[in-house]
Amino acid sequence: MSDKKIIYRTYKYRLYPTKKQEAVFNEWLETCRRLYNYFVQQRFEHWEIEKHLPKEYRVYKSYFDQCKQLPELKKDNHYLKRAYAAVLVNVAKRVDKTFSDFIREISEGNSKYGKPKFKYRFYYNSFTYPQPGIKNQKFRIEGNRLYLGKIGHVKIILDRKLPQEAVIKNCSIKREVNHWYAHISFKQIATIPELQVNENKAVGIDLGIKTYGVLSDGEEIKNPKWLQVMEKKLVREQRNLSRKKKGSKNWRKQLIKLSKIYRKVRFQRNDFLHKETTKLTNDYDLVVLEDLQINNLVRNNRLAKNISEVSWGFFQKFLSYKVNEKGKKLLVVNPRNTSQICSNCGEMVRKSLKVRIHECPNCNIVLDRDLNAAKNILQRGLEELRSSIDNTVGLTGSACGEVSKETQGSKKFVKTTNKPKLG
Repeated sequence: MSDKKIIYRTYKYRLYPTKKQEAVFNEWLETCRRLYNYFVQQRFEHWEIEKHLPKEYRVYKSYFDQCKQLPELKKDNHYLKRAYAAVLVNVAKRVDKTFSDFIREISEGNSKYGKPKFKYRFYYNSFTYPQPGIKNQKFRIEGNRLYLGKIGHVKIILDRKLPQEAVIKNCSIKREVNHWYAHISFKQIATIPELQVNENKAVGIDLGIKTYGVLSDGEEIKNPKWLQVMEKKLVREQRNLSRKKKGSKNWRKQLIKLSKIYRKVRFQRNDFLHKETTKLTNDYDLVVLEDLQINNLVRNNRLAKNISEVSWGFFQKFLSYKVNEKGKKLLVVNPRNTSQICSNCGEMVRKSLKVRIHECPNCNIVLDRDLNAAKNILQRGLEELRSSIDNTVGLTGSACGEVSKETQGSKKFVKTTNKPKLG
């Protein structure tokens, strides 16, 4: 049995525009940036007036109000006339989303997003074509060319084709240092198979820094440490940048050199994470991770740099959507005392962080500290999976990997909407 589900994906393609097309790209980015700042300033001025009124009488400027201004603004600004109209409408949509989050935060008393900020030069790096129409297509792919309204055909490297059943939603043109990319977003109906979770194909992973991860079956994922490899070069280029006058042409050139190194490190890290998560989803039916509070961990000044480099958050994010599409399972469990409890007999064996070998005085087992933690993580994941199935006897479904965490007392447990069957 299988289940059909709508999934959303974005494919990233490299663009090779001509010098003339690149000049148009840069001009549109600057035009969108100025329009974005104008709309933000307008929202601020209106908000300063409305915030003094009672909540029931406040009327904030809306997305549609700002879209209606575009025809009048074009009469006084010839740069707005050159840009595609739908691209300018998307700028108003971005401002509306930013301010909607800001207003909601104020009403709820939160401070997640903060006050919207103005975009400085070179900090507005993308513009978006909305969903292509039936008659007048705003963008389309023709062979090895991407057609963009008011720009023309741009060379694109199609390293992977879009699915035939995909419904294209939008196309964003993004500048990354001196490269240009097209981000094409689409949705499709995917068939997700029902899977019986085999306990023999379940794995627990203890994430770390020296070794990226230790699996409960003894396999290790080595940490390539891309940032440390490039650190000497980064220090040299950063020192050269500090000697330049900020904002000058030489400063800008040096900034591009430095940004290229960071871009290379980012690409290497993402490539590594994608390969490892794909391998895990292919080899295992159930993957269990620790519920790490990364924001709290990076407060440690000695480990903050190394923790940020390994990108545990992206690892879990990539793993989550991949197991979701393949009908497999991802669980996150409470990490408390996973390295202290003996995985063989359950005895509590206290040890400091510098002790890397687990020696149990009760059962005399000796094994690596991280391997012991990985085995405990797997055991907790299997216990929670069994308990979730026992609580819903007679219910079966697809193991789609959708996980929602709840807290009950001091213990964390995993509640799943679709209950898998153990094989």
